[in-house]
This record gives sequence, structure tokens and C-alpha cells, in this order.
Amino acid sequence: MSKQTKRIIRWYSNFEKEEKWLNQMSMQGWHLTHVNSFGVYIFAHGVPQNIVYRIDYRAFKNQNKFEEYATLFVDSGWNFIAGGKNTGSQYFCTMNPQENSDIFSDKCSRAGRYKKLSQQFCLLTFTFFMSTFIFLSSSTQKPFDFTYLTPGLWEKTGIHFWMSFLFETPFVLLRGGSPIVSIAFLLFCIIYAIKAKICYDQAMKDTL
Repeated sequence: MSKQTKRIIRWYSNFEKEEKWLNQMSMQGWHLTHVNSFGVYIFAHGVPQNIVYRIDYRAFKNQNKFEEYATLFVDSGWNFIAGGKNTGSQYFCTMNPQENSDIFSDKCSRAGRYKKLSQQFCLLTFTFFMSTFIFLSSSTQKPFDFTYLTPGLWEKTGIHFWMSFLFETPFVLLRGGSPIVSIAFLLFCIIYAIKAKICYDQAMKDTL
């Protein structure tokens, strides 16, 4: 019989809150097995346990560097759960909360992950803004244009109208809604960059 699994979508800019939530899920018997880039957390059901989760944030130039990094923590008694060479967030856990309760050597190292996260979102904001600007500048289509282009669409009736209307609607939404999606993604990146910077500043204050 296969294990019961659960998928939950969440986005965090505060690693401490994310770690606390993951611990609470394990206390309820839901243990993290995977996290993807879209904020989907996958849990497997098991015996409730007090599992300590720690999250680092960094990317690597090559797979060997990543494997050396992960092996270092595994050799120190941590279990590597999720992450990868280019994912940014790296997830570790231990079932011995009294020992090796942190993967960071000091508070500055712990705070540094927020700086990396903020820089990553700033880079995403700039890259996506430039690509969107170039696309809109070179495109012959008008932004926010939800016009239906099927000849004689509004003169049709009955099944012929609905077939033509429903067929074209996805293309209309894609054409006219692309700028809305772009703006929403830009705002998302900007907000997360600011939130991560605030978390970094607060974490650095705590080191004083």
C-alpha cells in the first residue's frame, strides 16, 4: 500500500516561519519530501515526530559543488530533503533537536541567506522587466487588447456562435492578458525582494 501524500502551495520570504511551519506539519504526522520552484510542498504521512528543519539559500556553479555542499551537512548529521544546484532553497532536517540544531555557524551566516534571496529577486525583477519591455516594444499587438477577431462573430447565433466564441476566448485572454500577468509577476518579485531585505536587516540587528 502506497503512503498517503499531501500537496500544499505556499510562498515564504521568512525562512524562520517556513521552518516553524514544516516542524508543525511533522508534529501532525506530515513529513516534507519535496519542494518545487512553484511553491508546492509535498508531504508524506507517517508517525508524528518533532523534526527540526533548516533552510539555506544558495545556488552553485556546477553539480559537483552542490554535491560537496550537501555531503558536508549529511556528514554532520543532517538529512538532505530537497533542493538542487539551481533551486536556491536547500532543505535539511534532523530528528535530534537537542543536537546539531542549526546548520549555520553564526548569526551572520544565518542572516546572509536573506541577502542572497533579496538579490535573486532583484535580478529576476530586472531580467523580467527588460524582457517584457522589449517584447511589448517590438510587438505589433496592442497590450490589454481583448478584441475578438473572428469575422462576423457577433452576428452568429446558436451553436455556431458558441463554438466560435469558446474557441477564440483562450487566444483573446492570452493576447490581452499577457501584460497583466507580466505586471503581476513583477510586483511579486519586487515585494519578495523588499520582504527579504527587511528580514536581512532585522537579522543583522539581532547579531549586534
